[in-house]
Amino acid sequence: MPTRQLLALFTCTLVSLTVGNAITALLPVYLTQLGAEPAITGYFLSLVFLALAAGTVAAGWLSDRLQRRRTLLILAGVISVPANWLISQAITLEQLAVYSVISTFFAGMGIPLVNIIAGMSAEESQRGKVFGVLAFAAGLGGLVGGLAGGPIADRWGFSALYQASALITIVYPLAALLVREPRTGGSHAKSDEKAPLGAAFYILFAANIAAWTAVFVSGMGRPLVMNQIGFDSASISQTVAIGAGVTLPLSPLLGSLSDRMGRRNLIALCYAGGMAGMLVLAASASLWHFWVSSVLVTMIVTGTGIASALVTDVVPPEGLDTAMSLFTSTNLIAGVIGFALTGLVIQGLGANTTFVLGALLPVMAIVLLAAIKRRA
Repeated sequence: MPTRQLLALFTCTLVSLTVGNAITALLPVYLTQLGAEPAITGYFLSLVFLALAAGTVAAGWLSDRLQRRRTLLILAGVISVPANWLISQAITLEQLAVYSVISTFFAGMGIPLVNIIAGMSAEESQRGKVFGVLAFAAGLGGLVGGLAGGPIADRWGFSALYQASALITIVYPLAALLVREPRTGGSHAKSDEKAPLGAAFYILFAANIAAWTAVFVSGMGRPLVMNQIGFDSASISQTVAIGAGVTLPLSPLLGSLSDRMGRRNLIALCYAGGMAGMLVLAASASLWHFWVSSVLVTMIVTGTGIASALVTDVVPPEGLDTAMSLFTSTNLIAGVIGFALTGLVIQGLGANTTFVLGALLPVMAIVLLAAIKRRA
């Protein structure tokens, strides 16, 4: 893949994940300030991630039919700028919900488009490295967003946080202008037949949903618990930043290793780290406990870059638009499930029990990965 292409995709990912992490890490706290109960907070976040999932699926559908991935990526970035600004003007929970759905729908479109273009542009021997670099950008976005989001919210308020997000998002469409449309076979663009994605893809699809659901159980539950204990917004967002920062070097390293050592065992190792993180979270009381938990749970995020490369390995090229769009939606589907259930379970069983139950989800994902190995 040309360096310019990779740099442009890296920048799009970095901007998107910086804004997303800065906002998402503190959204449960903001909703609590607006008077929302944990269950309502869970439903709100679930709605937001449902919009993200819808944008992801729409991106794959449009990409497959229009064959204009670069144009769609630019469009998603352009619309995201005013959408984020509108959120800063919301004064009621209903307005916040409507504007957030618009913003996250177009943000959801950008994520799979980057992965589709990367998958089509990278040689087979470079896929792990390329997706490792993009995972590094995602981790760096978590670090920057986590470090910046809390202090901005504490000093100037959540409205200023969304305004800053809108300004940062301007970089997104500018970077997308540097992306080159990947070359595809002419028959693919005109064919109405859908290439079968295969059993291995669907098993990996289910495994990633299970693992990422644990991420969102942690992502919603941890801020609520830390807020109850008395930590400020800066401490809460910095916990996300620490998780992203510590795991940051692992993304390109594991991506490159997966090109030589195979991908399944490394993905399983990342899922196992997430399981340990959920168990640590269940016993957390001090700030450093939450840091350790965040680092371990973020291992699941690190493993997703390798999993994206594995999707490119197991799916035929003519099915990559659909497959990458569907696979990119796994974390969003997990967000819908995790956020919708976490608030209810916390209200009914308490936070610690919720986190212990969440630790079982990465175990399920590892079992599913083993099934892929047997089929292979």
